[in-house]
Amino acid sequence: LYFFFFQAEDGIRDAQESRGLGDVYKRQVLCNPNSLCMICQEFEAELTVLELPDNKHLMSSGYSCVIHLHTVMEEVIITQVMAEISKVTQKPVKSSFLKSQQKGIVRIATRMPVCIEKFDTFSQLGRFTLRDEGRTIGLGVVKKVKPLQAVSHGIEAVSYTHLRA
Repeated sequence: LYFFFFQAEDGIRDAQESRGLGDVYKRQVLCNPNSLCMICQEFEAELTVLELPDNKHLMSSGYSCVIHLHTVMEEVIITQVMAEISKVTQKPVKSSFLKSQQKGIVRIATRMPVCIEKFDTFSQLGRFTLRDEGRTIGLGVVKKVKPLQAVSHGIEAVSYTHLRA
């Protein structure tokens, strides 16, 4: 059984035959060739905001911070706050911002492509933390992924063109 590792750089799946765990580096994900990891630059997540920095009281569209996702540490932008999850009913209520101690649904964009999966599919690649000004401001799980199209680079590649929910 051969395993391949993928690095999400420039929208290209770069695969090489693995000769051992020493061949896997930061930003790479070890995959079974029959079950490839998705690559994306935008995803929807359920986010629990812990405590925002003192000079930023609201999280809304355009909020910039750092994501820690498996071995990736990448600058991200909250492109849209879609809803707040009500503490009473646990149902989404349309909102354009989140405050400390609130939970909500947000759309997040990364600057570089990352390997990611929905939390329900593969929990280790579907959970993350957000950090800003040296402290953790949020915990989240990936709900929907908008995969990049895989580009063939002399290897087998799989093309995903729709939003996988």
